[in-house]
Amino acid sequence: MHDLMVIGDDISSYISAVVASHYGLKTVHIARHDIEKQNIFDNFYFNIDPIPITCLGNDQIAKSLLDELGIEIDQESISSNPAYQVILPEHRIDFFKNTEDIADELKREFPNLSREIDSFYSCVLKNSNFMLSWIRKHPFIKPRGVKNYADYIKLVWLKTVFNLKNKRFKRTLFSDNSFKKIMEAQMALFCFSIKGIDSVGSYYQYAAPLRGIYFPRGGKHQLMRELLKKFTSEKGEYICNLQLLNVEKKKWIEAQLSDSAGEKTTIAAKYLIISNKSEAMKIISKRKKRINTDKWMKKLRVSHYPFSVHFIVADKCLPEKMSRLVALLSDVHKDILDDNLIIVESNPPSSEKKSVAGQKLLTATVYLPANERFWTKEKLTQTTQFTMKRLGNFLPFLEENIKQFDINKSIDISKQYKDTVNPKYIVPDSSFSFFPVQNNKTRLKNILLNGSFAFPDMGFEGEILSGLQSVYNVLDKRK
Repeated sequence: MHDLMVIGDDISSYISAVVASHYGLKTVHIARHDIEKQNIFDNFYFNIDPIPITCLGNDQIAKSLLDELGIEIDQESISSNPAYQVILPEHRIDFFKNTEDIADELKREFPNLSREIDSFYSCVLKNSNFMLSWIRKHPFIKPRGVKNYADYIKLVWLKTVFNLKNKRFKRTLFSDNSFKKIMEAQMALFCFSIKGIDSVGSYYQYAAPLRGIYFPRGGKHQLMRELLKKFTSEKGEYICNLQLLNVEKKKWIEAQLSDSAGEKTTIAAKYLIISNKSEAMKIISKRKKRINTDKWMKKLRVSHYPFSVHFIVADKCLPEKMSRLVALLSDVHKDILDDNLIIVESNPPSSEKKSVAGQKLLTATVYLPANERFWTKEKLTQTTQFTMKRLGNFLPFLEENIKQFDINKSIDISKQYKDTVNPKYIVPDSSFSFFPVQNNKTRLKNILLNGSFAFPDMGFEGEILSGLQSVYNVLDKRK
């Protein structure tokens, strides 16, 4: 009998498992995919999930956690400057690591909005600093006891002030379609909510370049591999590549698995932490009756999934000042997720072989509606061709400089990891806190949730918090 069972393939699940094991819980982690399998494309590492990696700087939550666990970060994981670029048909903005440079970039492109831009970024800096200190004091956003509520009452006034200022900026800055799309592009980069631009948390993400964007070799999956290495060294049990047949709530939790030969195994634990993206959400039962897990998610639902195309190019076709992470927008008048946004990440070779010298791997990501009709092989092939054509409008010498491109491999990767990467959600507004926060507790006292749904406006940082929150809930119950 284990103390804790974790089911999930996302980084929240790997964090829950390793922290539980680190603090003495006998833990088993069940994953669908083998994380040890390298995400490498012909000598190039690539990031499966397009959400940028943040909070790896000193005194930031991911770095603090890794330090606590004794995990060293790849020395290549330094933050880039500019952190990213947003490119429109008539504008290019470099997002540097301080607000003055960002404001100067925007004022250069929008000179008629200079005064409002200064005022806007003054608010961005003030609100993001407040939220950063708030998160350090209240890492799980929601009150954890009666004493916390006094602090939360202050948010009512602060949120009122924000709403008034935000309405002003919407009348001035955001009435310019190009400026608005630049801000929306940033929220699409960092947030899991499709309406992130309307939340107070948007100011926290506008200041993301100040906190740093990081590019560890191998991306998020390399961080997960490091977490797994620590987990197994702490005597955690890791199970992958088995078919999950059933998860049943009894007095304890039982999971039944089967290997390729049909041999079945049963794993039992006192507590369960389950990722909201896990296949187990569809097969969990109580007294032989399926549990409607949709009720656990309340009003939150998935709207879009990322689809990524990977290809190798001669780097001479790329602009000299092109950032490693770029958000491209084709039309300032269209919805950002309506065949508009392309997120482009470039990665250098993982080795110094002469055969890959002067080349880079580009990953171009678009968001497609969650409806399955958009995810057929035929539809994804059409989407790939259309995406490449649009990308060629920004990179005119792209086509003749493509060295390797396998449409089928890109399609297979995106479909295979659909339950690992982070979707976009339609999220109900939070009337109480700065961020929309979803409850990670279920009606079953020994089952908890984790995953990107919990803190949808906080991006990668929210995934870290969700993994920590769930395991701390279990540790609290064990006291």
